[in-house]
Amino acid sequence: MHRKWIDDVERVLAWQMPQWMRAEEERRKSRQQKRKNGAGAGAGAPCGLGPVTSKDYELLGFKASGSDACAVSIGAAFRAQCLVWHPDRQAAGLSADEADACSSRLQQLVEAHARLRRKHGDPIRARDGSAI
Repeated sequence: MHRKWIDDVERVLAWQMPQWMRAEEERRKSRQQKRKNGAGAGAGAPCGLGPVTSKDYELLGFKASGSDACAVSIGAAFRAQCLVWHPDRQAAGLSADEADACSSRLQQLVEAHARLRRKHGDPIRARDGSAI
């Protein structure tokens, strides 16, 4: 009797596991597709970000065409610009207007970086979503 019960359990598990694995694989692919399509935020632009413009490249110090930009160089340029424009990295005697200008420039950099990263890919993540 005990062996019959074990056989039944093994048969059920053998039938259910592939089904469970298929369902998990479908969920993973669906998440990747949503991420790739911008999670349905309208016009293929996640988080309300618009399309990539030449100004995005210029903000990070590239040519307007963006021909010299790749995912790794975009990340390095973004970090360098953040060090220049971050309000906390400025001199202590910064006026309120200058601090606001730095904050708005930093916000522009963050948005440009998000658009360019979406276009050129994330250098930290592989295409399948796993860490490199």
